[in-house]
Amino acid sequence: MPHSILIEIIAANPDASRSERFITFLENDIPTPVPAYLTNIIRNSWQGITPRTTLENAISMNKSVLSRIKNQILFILRTGNIFYNEAQILYWMQKLPSQTNAYKLVEYYYQNLTMFKLR
Repeated sequence: MPHSILIEIIAANPDASRSERFITFLENDIPTPVPAYLTNIIRNSWQGITPRTTLENAISMNKSVLSRIKNQILFILRTGNIFYNEAQILYWMQKLPSQTNAYKLVEYYYQNLTMFKLR
């Protein structure tokens, strides 16, 4: 592949090429090493923000907001006497995967299974 096409592809994806190890590989380890001025173009592309970076940041932010809202729903369901509904709590605990919720779910199902067998 010609260097010009290779550099264009790599420079368009700075998130994937952001590593000095990768630059060293291009300069030394491939059959036709890339000249230093072309690797400088790659290094300069690291400064930019790509649409992919923007999307990844937006997804991460939305995921954290969603997680916070789910935690608030669980808190309200657990503490509010008016809203206490065991089925809803179990549903939301399953929707919010965490180690704490997993332990609580296992404990809940173990207790209910034990009580069911005792009847």
